[in-house]
This record gives sequence, structure tokens and C-alpha cells, in this order.
Amino acid sequence: MDTTFSAEAFFNKANFKRVACYSEATFGREANFYVIILGGETDFSQATFSGEMFIYKAAIGNSVYILDAVFGGVLKFNGAVFEKQFLIA
Repeated sequence: MDTTFSAEAFFNKANFKRVACYSEATFGREANFYVIILGGETDFSQATFSGEMFIYKAAIGNSVYILDAVFGGVLKFNGAVFEKQFLIA
């Protein structure tokens, strides 16, 4: 389904692209991601979600790094631009 990160949303667990899951997630105007485990290998160690939502630090599979990602507009993963909506299947 198509999912956007709204200011009031809260997610305990959600499947991420059918292979990973968010073990802990909090969405709010001033909320932070402290620990998010994706597929047991990936963690988003620090992220802030607000009106202009950002991921500051992320590692995928211990090899791919997301240094700047914007939620609410476009997503930028290592320079690649994705659509406005973030898909959680």
C-alpha cells in the first residue's frame, strides 16, 4: 500500500518491501527514529521526521548508505530521486 509519514502516525511494526521490518518507529512532528532494524542487517541510527522529514544516517546491508533522504516531496537515496510516496508492501 502507499504510505506517507504523517505527523500523528505511530508504527510499532510494519513490513518493509516484504523482506524487512521496522522494529521500533515513532512518527511525530518532533519524533526521532532511534532504532530501526531492516531485515536484521540494516539500522537507521538517527533520523528526524517533521514537516520536512529527513534521514540523517542509515545503513543498508552494511554496504549502502543513505546520507540524505527527504520525506515529504521527494526521496533522495545516494542521489537517486524517488517518488513523493514511500511504499510499504
